[in-house]
Amino acid sequence: MQRTDRGRLGADTYFEGAWDAVKEKAESLGPSATVSLGDARETRGETLGILSWVIVGGLAGLLAQYLMGEESGCLVAVLIGVIGAVIGGFVLNLFGIGGINGLSLWSIIVATIGAVILLAVFRAFKR
Repeated sequence: MQRTDRGRLGADTYFEGAWDAVKEKAESLGPSATVSLGDARETRGETLGILSWVIVGGLAGLLAQYLMGEESGCLVAVLIGVIGAVIGGFVLNLFGIGGINGLSLWSIIVATIGAVILLAVFRAFKR
């Protein structure tokens, strides 16, 4: 596998060092093996970069505020969304459903669920 294949990985290239893990995996399997970035995730663990957390958190926070009828600034929306991502990932893992898995629609849904839970708890303590 040559480094020129990296362009085919698309959005998944934000994983730091993932290419090296793919290359190691390919070398261990032999010359005719096909290796995907998913194999690197198994080897190195999956992480979200700071920018991805901000994007997912911002979108989830804005969605949760819209759904709950709350209004606040963008920074607060990002904070609500990031904290919601942690809560949503935890809650869905309790039910055996995967949590945050990168910059994807599923991650935004999980973070939104957590952000709605967070806003509902805040609303309950406000009263």
